[in-house]
Parts: sequence; structure tokens; C-alpha cells
Amino acid sequence: MIKQNSAANIDEPRFKRAHRFACKFLLLTGQHCLPIDPLKIAGSLGIHVMTYQQVMRRHNCSLAEAIAEAGSDEGVSYYKPTANQYFIFYNTAIASPGRIRFTIMHEIGHIFLEHFTAFGLTKLTRGFSPKELIVLDQEADAFASSTLVPPVVLRTLKWDTAILIRKHCGLSQEAATYRAQHMKTICALERYYINDYESDLYRNFLPFIYQKRCMNCEAHFFDKDAAYCPICGSNKIIWGEGELIYSGFELDANGKAVVCPRCTSEEINSDHPYCKICGAYLINSCSGSYSWNENNEEFLSKRSCSAIASGNARYCVRCGGVTTFFRQNVLKPWDANNDNFSGEEIPF
Repeated sequence: MIKQNSAANIDEPRFKRAHRFACKFLLLTGQHCLPIDPLKIAGSLGIHVMTYQQVMRRHNCSLAEAIAEAGSDEGVSYYKPTANQYFIFYNTAIASPGRIRFTIMHEIGHIFLEHFTAFGLTKLTRGFSPKELIVLDQEADAFASSTLVPPVVLRTLKWDTAILIRKHCGLSQEAATYRAQHMKTICALERYYINDYESDLYRNFLPFIYQKRCMNCEAHFFDKDAAYCPICGSNKIIWGEGELIYSGFELDANGKAVVCPRCTSEEINSDHPYCKICGAYLINSCSGSYSWNENNEEFLSKRSCSAIASGNARYCVRCGGVTTFFRQNVLKPWDANNDNFSGEEIPF
């Protein structure tokens, strides 16, 4: 029998602690995009998850009996100290999938916030007063909210409406409405003070936060300040996932091709921007915009902004100019039909 302590020393919910633990939890479980999947996370942590309906079949009991045993019509968690094993049970008869997601994350919150081990319990309904149970449940709710709707991510994306939170975070309408009120307050702050885990969490979510989709060619790419599509040059850019990710060339940390994009030579000199075999420029950067006069002579119509482009970019995401790889004909012009070459090559 494990030692049972009192929860009486916790008079108020420790919301800051719950939020900090939620950020730590997201980092430890390697989360980098929304929505967060509580069931998948629970499985990865070795937590046994079962539904009330599975319990009913296994023990030949009714839903009412399963709820009575659990002490909740939504979900419950248990701790088996002899095996150091946690169990979560939840009711699939709940109409809202968002509510089920929140319930599972709430129970994970009880586990991760150490509500079992700190007080030597196997079930949280035992040994606590109603007030103490409310405090622990409020902490688990705060953990679930900060996990499913991480403030540092949503503030950057400026998602502060129930519609956006419900769509991208998978919450119920009720929970999304409540969380939206909290996010409006955070988004209105001139400065948002992050805890010691949130800066790392923000970096983990950067590809998700700054993903872009081109409405013209459906290209999917990542860039914080993109105004133009790197594939087709369109300025119809929105946040989100696209259907197509175009192939390109691997670049190093300085934007230089690891293998020459023209002759495929791997003898790349780190001190020189040109290939020593074929002379190709190895850095895919903006080279400006070009036009042709009445004599079909090409001229520079807009100077380069010098921005470094990704390895598959035909166009600069900052100013819409063509890239050096595109100018050198190592990347083919975008074609709406299967990304095949179309049109005239751009002269170098």
C-alpha cells in the first residue's frame, strides 16, 4: 500500500505550474503541429487506454454500472503502483469528439501533474474532499487547455476565435469558445512573457506556424514573410497545407547546393559560390525580374532583393523575382499538369 498524503495544502489551482508542465509535456512527446492527438500520445507513453464500452463487454455490465464504478460519465484515470502503470478509461457515448479529446488529455494531465504520485493515490476520488477534487480537476483542465491549444503557437498565428480553435485544435464548441476568450486576452497583450519551455516549443512549431499554400498551383512551402509562391510566382498565398511539394536541390545552412544542380558534381568548394566543373552558381537566390523589349531582347526590369531561396524555388518569395537556379535552367518552369516542363526556357 502506497503512502497517502493530504491535498489540503493546495488551496488554489496552480495554473502557472499546469501551463508550464503542459509546455514541457509537448516538448517531451515531440509535438510540432496541431491538432494534438491525446490517444496517440497516451499510447506512446505506455498508458493503457480503454473505453467504457470495452469494459462493459469484458465485465458484462451496463453503461450505467461502468459510469458508477468510474465515478464519472466522461472519463477516469487509475494508477497501479506495483507495476508503476497508468490506466485511462473514457466514454465513447459522449456526442462530441472534441469533448472526448479534452477528457483524455485531462486524465493525462492528472498523471503528468503528478496528482497520483504526489498524494500516494490509485484513484483521485479517494481521500479528497469535494473542494480538493475541484482544485485538482481545475489544474488538469488547465493542463489540457494549454496542451491542446498552446498559447505561444496560437498567439503567433493570431487564432483567437472559437471557429479557428475548434477547426485547428479539435475542441468542442463549448471548450473552443472558452479558450477563445483566453486567447483574445493573450493576443491583445503587447508582449507575451514565455516560460522556460515555450521558446523551445515555439521553435518546434515553426514549420507548422509558417507553412504556406499557393492558391494557384497548390504548392506547400515554409516561409515566415512569403508574399509570392516559390514555384509559380503567384501572390495568392494563404496559410495551410498544400497538395504538392515540388522537388529541388539540397542546400547547406548557407543556402549553397550540396551537389551542383547543373552537372551533379559533389566536389563543392566551401569557399567559392561557383561549381569548379561547370561554373554554375551554387546559391539559389533572387536574381531579379526580367522582361523583353520590342526587339525580343531581355533586360532587368526589377533589381534583385538578394534573398536566399529554398532548393526548389523558381521565384523569390519576397519580391517575386526569378531565382538563380531557374535562370540557369536547372529548375524547370512550373506547369499545372504534373509539374512538367512547359513554355520557353529563360535564357541565362
